[in-house]
Amino acid sequence: MATKPPSLKRMTGAMPVIPPRAARVPRASAFPLLPAAAATLLLLGVGQVALWWWSGRLPGVPAYTRLASTFAAAPSSSSVTPQAPRRAAPQQRLEAPPLEQNIQFGDAMGRVRVTVFTDPACGRCRAQVDALTAALPVNGVRQVYKFWPRDPHRTTPGLLVELARREAVLPPFWKLLQAQGDRDLTDTDLLQLLEKAGLPLDQQRAAFSQNSAELYGALVPDLATARNAELPPPPVVVVDNQILDSTRLTPAALAEIVQKKLDGRQLVREDPLWMMNR
Repeated sequence: MATKPPSLKRMTGAMPVIPPRAARVPRASAFPLLPAAAATLLLLGVGQVALWWWSGRLPGVPAYTRLASTFAAAPSSSSVTPQAPRRAAPQQRLEAPPLEQNIQFGDAMGRVRVTVFTDPACGRCRAQVDALTAALPVNGVRQVYKFWPRDPHRTTPGLLVELARREAVLPPFWKLLQAQGDRDLTDTDLLQLLEKAGLPLDQQRAAFSQNSAELYGALVPDLATARNAELPPPPVVVVDNQILDSTRLTPAALAEIVQKKLDGRQLVREDPLWMMNR
């Protein structure tokens, strides 16, 4: 007798059921945000370059203002790391030899050296220094000027003086500075005076962009010397390495001290002016 073939249901029940293969799940990246961060940084970089390019061409913003902000971004004197201060005797002495970048007047071979740490943008400083040095003898006296800012975070005046020296326009620039009386000068004022002295604004911008590190490097030795000696705000007058108390200094007293030095006499406590005490 013929047998009936097993039904499909029975056959299915008799055979093992093989589950379908699970889909492969991609492995999570250890740095899931890296592509997005890289793209963001790239966009920021492109945007910054575009901003630098466009800021030099912004309509309605004076060129002096734009360049002044560039100079203001330079390192400040407060970034100069001072050495450990040296506590000295009551008559404080300071070794501050003339440097190539210092402004110098008078007798180059003079026996007496008058060194002035000052800020050319400070109106009170310019007026006081002009009054103090007006009565100094011409023969035998060498005057040396070093940059020491009234605001430790502002180095633009020193940078522009150094730029004027390198571009051979320092004499007219210095003369224009002295002609400004006792008013304080902004960075924009200084840039305009430098242009009047013979250095166009475009050349100022190009020189600073190419030599900013060298310009600031020329200021560092004097800034470090002044900070290490813990000098007070400018102006500070030093006669042959002896720091004078500028708060009590008068033109007559300075002239007397310089004359004593020219005559070979030593300064003593009984002089009209004491040395700056610690």
